[in-house]
Amino acid sequence: ADNISARAGGLFLDGGTVQGCRITGNKATVSSGGGLDLGGGCVVGNCVISNNTSMTGGGGGFFYGDGVVTNCTVVNNTDLFIGGGIGAGGGHNGQRPEFYNCGQRFGTSRRDIPCRRRGPRLPGHGKQG
Repeated sequence: ADNISARAGGLFLDGGTVQGCRITGNKATVSSGGGLDLGGGCVVGNCVISNNTSMTGGGGGFFYGDGVVTNCTVVNNTDLFIGGGIGAGGGHNGQRPEFYNCGQRFGTSRRDIPCRRRGPRLPGHGKQG
């Protein structure tokens, strides 16, 4: 919480899973991903992503390529360019992340991604997201 970086204010991850976290109050001062900056194949589950800020892509987070956000609450994030909530771009063959059971999602994006009701199983969890 409350971190400041040129890119990925809260967390930078290229592949892997983030679960059960509060990612809040972070700032990316030059580039993307105020809360999270994620490479392809990442899974973010059961997290609160709030009150993060970035300059060029995804106040709450930014995905480069595919990935999954499930059972997360994404609120009150801001960005000056792409996606106040979570932005996406740069994926191979048009890959984009998918959102499931997102709770409220504030922020708009030119590349808006719909939220679905049911998602994939998270590692170590017996029920669907």
